[in-house]
Amino acid sequence: MEPVTKVKRVCETMPSKITDCCIRGGVFPKGFCPVNGSRLLVLRTIDEADGYDARRLKNDSFEKDTLLTSSDESALVSVWVRNDLPFVSAEWLLGCLQKDKKNMVILLMITNIASLPKELCVTQSMRSLTAEEYAKAFQSFLDHSTEHQCMDQFNKKELPNIVASLGKGKSTINVLGVGSGTGEQDLKMIRIIQSKHPGAFIKNEVIEPNPQHILAYKEAIKNSSDLNNVSFTWHQLTSMEYEKQAKEWNVGKKYNFIHLIQMLYRVEDIANTIKFFHSCLDCYAKLLIIILSGDSGWASIWKKYRHCLPPTDSGHYITANDIKVVLDGMGVEYQVYDFPSVWDITECFIDGDTTGSHMLDFLTGTKDFMNTAPLGLKQQLRQALSQPECSTRKDGRIIFRNDLSMIVVSS
Repeated sequence: MEPVTKVKRVCETMPSKITDCCIRGGVFPKGFCPVNGSRLLVLRTIDEADGYDARRLKNDSFEKDTLLTSSDESALVSVWVRNDLPFVSAEWLLGCLQKDKKNMVILLMITNIASLPKELCVTQSMRSLTAEEYAKAFQSFLDHSTEHQCMDQFNKKELPNIVASLGKGKSTINVLGVGSGTGEQDLKMIRIIQSKHPGAFIKNEVIEPNPQHILAYKEAIKNSSDLNNVSFTWHQLTSMEYEKQAKEWNVGKKYNFIHLIQMLYRVEDIANTIKFFHSCLDCYAKLLIIILSGDSGWASIWKKYRHCLPPTDSGHYITANDIKVVLDGMGVEYQVYDFPSVWDITECFIDGDTTGSHMLDFLTGTKDFMNTAPLGLKQQLRQALSQPECSTRKDGRIIFRNDLSMIVVSS
């Protein structure tokens, strides 16, 4: 009997089928969505035709399936067409396949291509923000929100009592900041730790991938005269890179205080990231997670109006509610402190306004959203932002609910 030759299945798709349609979907590694878990149906990419028919999912709710190949025909995915959920362009989908052909899976959230209104389709000119563009858009957000003032309230009212028991009298306190940015919040917390542990030496380590942020952090230290008995070490890495390095080098260093401030939206595996850093806690230690509240306007946007957001946002749509599910599964002790915060988004509704443009870039994770997004998508997003569960009106201004949850986890 002759051996069976493996032949890669290639789909000859008309160019217009790729460029004119939109596919609703999401791409996550290893088939796990951090918000929905593995409850959604998934389909792996296919590298050969062998056994393809056996892997096809039988489901009456799907109208048809199409095969798409990447530009160099090195990856193949079967896309199942159905009638709901948010937009993603076929070009974007194939771009994702190019980045990670081996581990990527596609969540089966596909729209009926033929019935999708073209005025809502994501255009090819839309793209995600670079690290530098994100930093600029984020600064616009900070300038018009009370986020840092909200954290200051937490630092003043709750943090002193939280850090008072760190180390139980040890002469050295080890602190780790994950995704610390320019260090503004780090330095405030270090000063509070100093006040509760006079005479103790503080070893502060920082995980931050952006070199410009690290430079700004170092500059802030130079301009501070009250950081005696504090040492600083920087790791220019992402949290995932740090975790991988620590495991490879068998580094078992323990910390008395670890903080993850507004950074879990952009990690690949949220649950395992939390578990890893919790495992790095010493005795009598605390892990602080600051994240958007489940009652914030963001939660409403992500849950009820997610279809208004473009797929160019590479972050995860998570709130404190999702973090609590992870912590409950770990069986650890934690306490949640909720603090109100607001964001004045009035300029988002003014065409041609530079500030409003930066705000929408930050909100959608999209470069120049106002000038690249289809009119229908912009109108839907603005309408969603103005809904009462997202925003309130005060003195003619539109105020978005940016409430935060501070979650303190014990070792």
